Order: sequence, then structure tokens, then C-alpha cells
Amino acid sequence: MSSQNLQPPLDTPMLPPGTFNGRVAFLTGGGTGLGKAAATRLHHLGCTVVITGRREGPLDATTKEILQQNPQSLGKAFYVVMDVRSADDVNRAVDRTVELTGQIPSIVVNNAAGNFISPFENMRPNAFESISRTVISGTAFVTIEIGKRLIAAKQPGVFVSIGASYAGNGQPFLATSAAAKSATLSLVKSLGAEWGRYGIRHVMISPGPIYTEGAFARLDAQAMSGEINGGPNQKRAQDAVPLRRLGTQGEFANLMAYVCSDYASWMTGNNINFDGGAEAAGGEFEGLFDITPEQWKSIEKSVRATTDKEKKDRTALPVQSRSKM
Repeated sequence: MSSQNLQPPLDTPMLPPGTFNGRVAFLTGGGTGLGKAAATRLHHLGCTVVITGRREGPLDATTKEILQQNPQSLGKAFYVVMDVRSADDVNRAVDRTVELTGQIPSIVVNNAAGNFISPFENMRPNAFESISRTVISGTAFVTIEIGKRLIAAKQPGVFVSIGASYAGNGQPFLATSAAAKSATLSLVKSLGAEWGRYGIRHVMISPGPIYTEGAFARLDAQAMSGEINGGPNQKRAQDAVPLRRLGTQGEFANLMAYVCSDYASWMTGNNINFDGGAEAAGGEFEGLFDITPEQWKSIEKSVRATTDKEKKDRTALPVQSRSKM
């Protein structure tokens, strides 16, 4: 039977109820996309989750949705608005998390990212810096702040960093993201070796094309250049994957939950490519060399419009006041 005829696995949780009872998870970029999927699955399995991000609206909506979807869960749900690029902001958010939950988070999901396709010669210095600080600096700031608390308290934990299937080999038109994700992978491997003595694990999950509104809005060149209508060009992404379909958020959430659980307690310093074979086949963005300079300009305008809208959605309240149960 060809992979085209296979039905996607069920998105229902594969771990037993209560797997994470009594544990606290801290997730960056938790208001949307894969971060939201991860937080929802952990909470369903009994974990208290604290989701963070720069926009209060999605965080508030996601927190309410998590509580509504999992009314039988023993876990609670909170949000804290935080700019992962600021070490001081991260410190305050972790302080607030401990205040809200009474615990140091033992599960940390470093999911915050910044990304868009662009020829590297068109990359603006501030855009390069923003992506780099979000991905590698943000991961480092969160890891240092929570890690040092776990080490001082002699508590075990697990840090899961969300990478990308192109991080290992690089990817044209995504050089900045590939460089930042590659640096994060090196951090994961290094700390997997260094912090194993403390009972703290580090794992990277590197997804391939999984539909999320935010990611496809920035990475689908044909949609942004006006060549197609009606949303992201999912067919192009599917055709680049040997299994000929996109992954699902539920599949990702199941893998992420397994990695965070004690079932994976002997796993550290690893990178898991979760991409339907995309990396082995050469990547999902190989067809972008045909885009014209005029189309790249159109893409840049679309990216800027999306970024400007997100900036308007952010608030300037102090981080301590923006938590909800």
C-alpha cells in the first residue's frame, strides 16, 4: 500500500490519563500553533501548564480553551505575557510561574520562534537579530533561569526545544532560521551531556511541514506572492514530503508528551526529525529558486503586514499582572 493511501494516525492522546499529575510545564510561544497543541495535550494528561508569549489576546483565548477542552484534568492553566528575548522578562515570568503554581517547572518547552522566507541578501539586520534572539537567545535565557533553579533544588526535569527538520543541513531562503535552530541543537546536545548528572534531560524535536496558521502565513511563498488564493499552498508542501501528507498537530503533541514523560527517561542530547522524510529527501523549500525579484518584494510586504499587525496586538502591562487561571 502506498503512503498516499495511508490514513493519518488518530490525534487522540496515546499516554494514559494522569501521566503528568502534579507536574508543572512552562511553554514559550504557547498561545498558538504547536505550542498551543503541546500545552493542550500536557494539560489533558494532568499537567499544570503556564503558557507564555508576547501577545495577551492569543494567550488568554488559549488558556480558556484549554480549560474548556479538558474539564476533567487535575492540572490548572495560566498565562504570563513575556518577551523571550529579554532575560529580565524571562526572570520575572519564571518568578510569576512559581508564585502561581507553587513549583519550579519540571517540564520546559522552548517553542518560541521567529521565521520567514527571504533571500539572505535581502535580510535586514534587525530582522536577523530578532530571529536569532528569539530562537537561540530566548532558549538560552529560559533554560538558564529554570535550569539553575532545578539544579539548586536538586530536582530533575526535561527541556524540549522545537527545532526544524532543515536545521542540520541548512536550507536556502531560511538561512537565518537554520543557523539559529542549528545553534539551539548544539546547545541541546551540549546540555544533554552536561546536565545529565543532575537528572535534567534535553531533547530537540524538529518538525517538518505541519499546518499552523502562523507558520504557513510566513513560509508559503506562492500564497504571499499572490500566485494562489484561498490560503497556504499545502499541496506544494505535501509533494515535498516522501509520505505525501502534512503532519498533524495531534501527532506532534503525542510525540512531545512522550519525550516529556518518564517513558523517555533514558533519552537526552537527542534530535528527533519528525518530518515524514522531508529532510532525507532534500527539504521542503527547494522549489523557491524560481521566485522572481518582484515576487520576493510582494512576499516581503506580506510578512511586514503580518508583523505590524502582531505588534499592534501586544500590550505594555507589567508581566506580573498578566496571568490568569
